[in-house]
Amino acid sequence: MSDPILSREQIIKIVEPFADEAMMKKHQDVIMRCVAELEAAVLEKVCGETIYQITFEGEEGWCDTHKKCYDCHPDHARRIVYALTRSNP
Repeated sequence: MSDPILSREQIIKIVEPFADEAMMKKHQDVIMRCVAELEAAVLEKVCGETIYQITFEGEEGWCDTHKKCYDCHPDHARRIVYALTRSNP
């Protein structure tokens, strides 16, 4: 999944009641990281197993990897996808 679940505008709408404009501007990076972590946690619960993927410059496609390698890879060349593991009711 490359698109965020929530748009920047949706995030601001959620955060606005709890913070004034100056606070939101000052802590925008922290707020966005928090939302990314929340998205990952929700996706893991809803979709199942986390799959870490990385890509290399000049190569096409994505490679599955382990979390330690993923954490060391640049942000623009890594992503998390989820294996769907929903069971039938």
